[in-house]
Amino acid sequence: MHCSKCGKEISEDSKICIYCDEKTSKVMDIVKGRKQLIIVVAVLMSILIAIFIAIISASQKNTVNVEDAAAAIKEEYAVLIGYGTENVNPLITTLYTGFEVQVVEIEKTQDRYIANCIFSNFDVVGAFVSLSETGSEMMYKDYIQELTKTIGEQPRLTSETEIIITIDESGGYQIYFTEDQLDTAMGGFLSYYKEINRTEVSK
Repeated sequence: MHCSKCGKEISEDSKICIYCDEKTSKVMDIVKGRKQLIIVVAVLMSILIAIFIAIISASQKNTVNVEDAAAAIKEEYAVLIGYGTENVNPLITTLYTGFEVQVVEIEKTQDRYIANCIFSNFDVVGAFVSLSETGSEMMYKDYIQELTKTIGEQPRLTSETEIIITIDESGGYQIYFTEDQLDTAMGGFLSYYKEINRTEVSK
């Protein structure tokens, strides 16, 4: 084998010319091979990183945390009672602002999540009873105004409950209230309203 730089004959196994210190073709092939290996490893690493990020993103998309769950429950509650629509009744506003939800923990089942919650609102039934005991006759507008004020003066009622949550294809939360859970969230308003209607019908 001859050196590519000085042309002198050197050993076939030589990696460097002993005359001019020029690297032989063998060394160049090794360096080239190492560079190709580095490129292959870099490409494989980038693919693995992309897959890892995709897995993490997918798992986060299908995970419910307590803060987001509480916000979603409050949002669904607003929809169910008609809060946020135009010309909303002041009583509805009071029922919405009085409602508080704390998600203690979330359990995952095969196809859904179960949020263990604590619901809290003012004793709405107590407000109705308290106002009726005054015996005062008022116009509807004045009555609603006095009722909302009285509700805010009542003690808070708390109750533990379990809310079912599913995740749709877009990653949004689907919240499922039972009628009893909605009644609890409203401070007993639904059950009181039904009782009043039954009483009126029986008359």
